[in-house]
Amino acid sequence: MDYPDSVDDLQTGFKTYEFVFMFNQVTGSPRILYFMIDPWSGTRLFPKANPIVLDDCLYIIGGKNWETGEYIASTWRYDPATSKWAARANIANARCRHTADVVNGCIYITGGEVQGGSVTDSCECYDPFTDKWTSVASLPRQES
Repeated sequence: MDYPDSVDDLQTGFKTYEFVFMFNQVTGSPRILYFMIDPWSGTRLFPKANPIVLDDCLYIIGGKNWETGEYIASTWRYDPATSKWAARANIANARCRHTADVVNGCIYITGGEVQGGSVTDSCECYDPFTDKWTSVASLPRQES
């Protein structure tokens, strides 16, 4: 199924994709699952990065460009009160397939896939008040 480009997409060179977001309203968990709808068939779902909710805003952190394979270091915040996206500070290590959790008002990202497809044990902490990412202790590695 072909999806037409919007005017904004034509102006910026970006393509439009459709996503499905899933929330757990019963538990109130800040974890969100989201999937990209296959732009070619429209019948498959592809898992994407782990967005997270903090202070009623949705954060999209890192990821991977589906067409170029480039790993992404950007952080975006969506505020539903204003219906606007805002660029926030970049993470230090571009990655995808990482976990994201909220602890004490900060977002922690752990592990994930980095350039070349290798897995990282690095962890970063985001403070929304200072708009800064800080490297924190790496994930422990198992000894063989």
